[in-house]
Amino acid sequence: MVIMIIIGLVLIGLGIFFFLSRKKSQLTLFNIKATQTFKAKDIIDLCNAVKEDLGPGCFNKVLEVKGIIKCDNPLVGELSKQKCVYYSMKVSHEYEETYTTRNAQGRPERRTMRGSEVISSNTQSIHFFVEDDSGKILVNPSSATFYTVKSVDRFETFTGSNSRGTLSYGNFTLNLPVNSSGRRTLGYRYVEEIIPIERRIYVLGEASDLSGELMIQLPQNKNESFIVSLKSEEELIQHAQKLIVWYLIGAIVTLLIGLGAIAYGIIVQPVFD
Repeated sequence: MVIMIIIGLVLIGLGIFFFLSRKKSQLTLFNIKATQTFKAKDIIDLCNAVKEDLGPGCFNKVLEVKGIIKCDNPLVGELSKQKCVYYSMKVSHEYEETYTTRNAQGRPERRTMRGSEVISSNTQSIHFFVEDDSGKILVNPSSATFYTVKSVDRFETFTGSNSRGTLSYGNFTLNLPVNSSGRRTLGYRYVEEIIPIERRIYVLGEASDLSGELMIQLPQNKNESFIVSLKSEEELIQHAQKLIVWYLIGAIVTLLIGLGAIAYGIIVQPVFD
């Protein structure tokens, strides 16, 4: 009885999560559709007009820009070595582990479980310009939601020939600890996602000169979105619409099954017990 109730509560919690995620996707979809696209020169002209009337540091407007990523001193992807303005990488250790359990008759049985653990991760971003046919505007991508391209997704089987105890891939190097856990290493997976330079980009955020320099950054209003995306505006709208549908289906299914599991645990199962 208790197990079914716990399962039901977990499923209801998952349903609530799906419902809240759907609300967030709806807000994102609304923000993308409702926000006006500006040229770089128009943003600069608006900022200058506000500066003349109210003084510096008073301009702020939520807007979207589209153009080409420009950066004189870009980052270099740790794994891919590609020039970029954002990257997120992780290296995972994949292994097998043998453990002992007991079967229905109480006899010990040895089983093998496969697992994975992240042994290194890193995320970096840097200011960049979005350039269109009217000029360019600075972007501070800190705290943005990024829609990236995968630059590396590679699994390398461990051969046991690495006597130095180090991993090396691209610009990444890691000294491995001595394995004393009894796990058998299968290999290492390398994954990296980036926003490369010279690519077309979509940015939705708040243009402001509060810092002393005009740039697009995280909006002060928490209900506004901050997006830096290699996907186009149209692709983002389609993506959000699909998420809204799937989150709704997920919420309904998990809530119904969760309520059914609780009802079974409280009403049906005790009758048979």
